[in-house]
Amino acid sequence: MSSDAQYRTKRRYRRKTIRILVEYTVDGVVRSDYATTLGVGGMFLESPLPLTKGTLLTVKFRLPKTTRSFEIASRVVWIDETLQAVQTGKSKGMGIEFLDIAACTDLARELDQM
Repeated sequence: MSSDAQYRTKRRYRRKTIRILVEYTVDGVVRSDYATTLGVGGMFLESPLPLTKGTLLTVKFRLPKTTRSFEIASRVVWIDETLQAVQTGKSKGMGIEFLDIAACTDLARELDQM
């Protein structure tokens, strides 16, 4: 099992299936892609051009049916851009880990109410 696959199977937090637009900034460049899962510890971002593992970024998103916005310092912890992912119907993209504990606490409250 690859280290990326091992990381995904050892998640500490539950994830919700979701589809929200996420804006993120890397080295001053703003990009946007859709998150398909979201949890207190991070998210999966679909992306035709995943960032390199270890890349630091800031993600910005709003939860559905709420006006609450989040801006959270993050890091890419794994990527999936394999042909196998595409062939099995999975999306190319990247696993994002949230680094801001205070923001994660606020997010946990909001996710519990969803």
